[in-house]
Amino acid sequence: MRINFNEKAPSFILLMIASVILLLVLFNVYLSQKVKIASFFEPKPGSCLILEEKYCRGVILVDDPTEKDGLLAVYKLPVGTTLFSPTEGYYSNTPTFFFENTGKEVDKYPGVNVIVSKDNTVKNTSEIYSFVFYNKSEQKNTKISKGEKIGTVSNENVNYFGNYNLVVRLTKQDYLEGKPVFLNDYQKLKNILKIK
Repeated sequence: MRINFNEKAPSFILLMIASVILLLVLFNVYLSQKVKIASFFEPKPGSCLILEEKYCRGVILVDDPTEKDGLLAVYKLPVGTTLFSPTEGYYSNTPTFFFENTGKEVDKYPGVNVIVSKDNTVKNTSEIYSFVFYNKSEQKNTKISKGEKIGTVSNENVNYFGNYNLVVRLTKQDYLEGKPVFLNDYQKLKNILKIK
């Protein structure tokens, strides 16, 4: 039997096109499933909003050395633990935190702030969430959403407080004699971090 290639060519081309389309669809489904699986294993904020749920209970409250009656939250976390923003705000990775030691020495530590402000100005700032830690983040100063990653902790400790590698402070804006001041808001910090 003699096959006429010209008669079979359109069928063969259609079969090849259909095969390529099917392969592309299957590859697209594979990639989307891979992304879903990968995102399933990514860390997510727990009930304390700033850490994964498994680390939420590891918090200890200590006195804030910069303010009478103020409290700070301290943690000893595994290296690489992800930190999350507890609120929408403005992320700033440039702060240096100062704690006065006995005598005249001052200990300096790096960290980040999440500043809550209507228009990202100091004048309209209502709260500042401060994270004192040796920051492992590529993020620059920018707007940030609640639950967004703000960095990961390293193995370096904030020695002023002991063997802890994360210190968290929440301050709120208030007015004293008509001037804006920021005061430790440990009650709200305790509520956010689910500390009783």
